[in-house]
Formats: sequence, structure tokens, C-alpha cells
Amino acid sequence: MKIWNSIRNLFTGKNAFLWVIATGLTAGFIFMFAGNKAVKYTSTDEYCASCHVHPHAEQSWKLSKHYDNKAGIIVHCTDCHLPPPGHGMLFAKAKHGAKDVYGLLFKDSSEYNWPAKRKLEAAKKFVYTESCIKCHQNLFPKTLT
Repeated sequence: MKIWNSIRNLFTGKNAFLWVIATGLTAGFIFMFAGNKAVKYTSTDEYCASCHVHPHAEQSWKLSKHYDNKAGIIVHCTDCHLPPPGHGMLFAKAKHGAKDVYGLLFKDSSEYNWPAKRKLEAAKKFVYTESCIKCHQNLFPKTLT
């Protein structure tokens, strides 16, 4: 009987408040840790290529200067197609992810006008200036073709 009274006393009065705080903090840390892992996992190039309906995108990226360059730098999908952290990255990630899942499930990718999607006006919807200037201080150099 003494054991049950001791256990009951742990969860009453001031102790109950401390248990609620400790449980909330623990749950918060677990949620933040799991959320961070999920964001990192869904930001890999492999993950991006796994469900996008534009098969030519990965191939053209691997042939571009953003993948194979003299400096040995590989620019990843999220480096260009999401704004940097602090500039609405998570909102943009959710928005683009929802559009991609919707397109994968409900649209026929063979009906897309892929050449039109390569135009500047279309690109402005999924490439962010904030991301470009992270690497390119001058977006319009004289040598630009």
C-alpha cells in the first residue's frame, strides 16, 4: 500500500505540474528532432527525383554546370528550387511538395508542354532569386548568353 501511495504522490500537486512540463518538453524535443530529420531526408536529390514527373530534369541537371564544374561543386535541387532557410523555405517546400504529389496522382505528365516550362516566366515560379544570389553575386554578367 505504501508503494501505491508513493506513486500517487508523484502525480499530484506540484509534482503533477512538473510531470506535465517534463512530458511536454520531451514531446517537443522528439517532434523537433523528427521534423528536422524529415526535412533533411526530403531535401536530398534522390528524394526529389523519386516522385517528380519531369524525367528530363535530373538528366539535364547532371549535364549542366551546376552538377559537373571545374570547382567540383554540386548544386543540389533544394539549393535552387527552395528559398534559403529564413526566407520561407518550409512554406515553399510544403507548397511545391503538395503540387508535385497532386501532379503525380492526378495529371498526365505526357500532356505537359515541357519546352514552355523552361521559359523564364515559368522558371520564376520554382527558382528563387534569394537562392541564386547565394552563389552568383552578379546574376547578369556580360558573358551571359
